[in-house]
Amino acid sequence: MEHAESGDLFRYVSARRGLPEDEAGWFFQQLMIAVDYCHRMGVTNRDIKLENALLDGSPRPLIKLADFGFSKDSNDQSAPTSRVGTPAYLAPEVISNRMGQVYDGKLADLWSCGVLLYVMLLDRYPFRRHGDDEYSANQKLNLMLQRILVADYRFPDDRVLSESAKDLIRRMLVPHPSLRLPLTEILSHPWFLEGLHPAALAFNDQLVEESRANQLAPEVLEEARQIVREASRQSPALAAPVQQQHLDALQQQQQQQQQQQRPPSREGTVSGEIRDQDSLEALQGPDDDEVRSADMGAG
Repeated sequence: MEHAESGDLFRYVSARRGLPEDEAGWFFQQLMIAVDYCHRMGVTNRDIKLENALLDGSPRPLIKLADFGFSKDSNDQSAPTSRVGTPAYLAPEVISNRMGQVYDGKLADLWSCGVLLYVMLLDRYPFRRHGDDEYSANQKLNLMLQRILVADYRFPDDRVLSESAKDLIRRMLVPHPSLRLPLTEILSHPWFLEGLHPAALAFNDQLVEESRANQLAPEVLEEARQIVREASRQSPALAAPVQQQHLDALQQQQQQQQQQQRPPSREGTVSGEIRDQDSLEALQGPDDDEVRSADMGAG
């Protein structure tokens, strides 16, 4: 795995107690272009947060979107139904979802991106309050989740934000997913476009085309799935090892194809990486990032 010399965006933002709009915009542009690529390839992350945006060692750091442990890939006929992620970043529809019901993981990702933008600019989580500290961890979590469900947040008086930045956040943090600002409109919002290189939005067009050209043929993937299904019927205990064996073989084959056909990676490419660190928290778990959240104030 590529080394992220500058750590993650959480530490970066915490050390500076929030970022000026131009710097936050630089990171947000990279994040949304990375999310756009993932979504166009059929992948939803489901745990977008500051800690999962890793930074390289450049003077003006480049983001590597990391940790796809909760991701879903529509190409594998996998749809999001479970309530997973990091509580402070959960979308309302994820919190209220009943097990087995499918929700739109892409729109849930966009809510998390809106929370991330708020935290970058204001150095606090939108759905926490200073008075919450008098409650137990479970009570604080429940209060925060109730606020998320109705988008009960505010912009603090001690920070100055442009109306354009506020407008983007307001339109992303909309409880009903169908009314939430879609990705295409985020990418065309005036605040997002500020200082963006004209060719940046076309970058994914070429990258997606190259990625799809190097994907395994559908019949190869279906053959592997059929082998796994057959193994599951014959012996459930053997299903997991068989599945892993064939997935490893497919991964090795795809890597060989990429090495043969893809051009060298470009400087500044925003891509996803899988970390071994188990930093993800289920909804039923403890309060979000409790050990480190003291570095950030409540909203």
